[in-house]
Amino acid sequence: MGEPFHRWFLYQQLANMGWPRTRGRIRRRLVVDRIAIEMVVSDIASQDAALAVAFPTRAMQLYSASFDRDWETPADDAFWEFATKLFPEFRQADAPWHECSSLISRLVEAGHSEEEVPWILLVVLEPYIWYAHVSILAYSMVYPDAISAAYNRMFERPLDGELVLRLKALGVDMAVVPRSIDGFAKIMDSTLDEYERQFGVLPQTPSTVVDSFARLKESQGAAVNS
Repeated sequence: MGEPFHRWFLYQQLANMGWPRTRGRIRRRLVVDRIAIEMVVSDIASQDAALAVAFPTRAMQLYSASFDRDWETPADDAFWEFATKLFPEFRQADAPWHECSSLISRLVEAGHSEEEVPWILLVVLEPYIWYAHVSILAYSMVYPDAISAAYNRMFERPLDGELVLRLKALGVDMAVVPRSIDGFAKIMDSTLDEYERQFGVLPQTPSTVVDSFARLKESQGAAVNS
């Protein structure tokens, strides 16, 4: 495969919103709006979650392609680590994808207080965005009912007025923002189609990944019901 999906998604979405932009007359620099970064991270995480619920086979294919590793050996460790042990706050969050963008927001705030931050900062954020991407995919494949419930709670609430205004200012067309889990899943499936047109079809999911995922989901289901 060519460029990793999470990196392609990040830069493609930001470019669609017109970032980066140049600031300064004497000392010119490229910047990006911090809210735009958070929105893209929330987008990839929310669409990952929806894809895992609506199209689990496709989600597993994306998950396994997100790692540079030999899948000939059992993959239980990869699913277990990302789906159950890491980021426990995802499991406790009302909407786990918001927790992803909050993580990125905290990282940005640690070094920058301005609304627009240096474009080069994205290089530092990329590993964390990948981490959120694979964690949400794995968690959502193992716990689809929890993700569906989180989506239902989100859709029951009206959109935050202040957030809507900020998103519109960034050029987001709120009329096309989905209000169903299938809507988010179809957007991600379409995005994956575009990615594959540029970089080639994602490899089929190795049998070791399929088997490991099945064992993990079965063991977690048994633990919940015990």
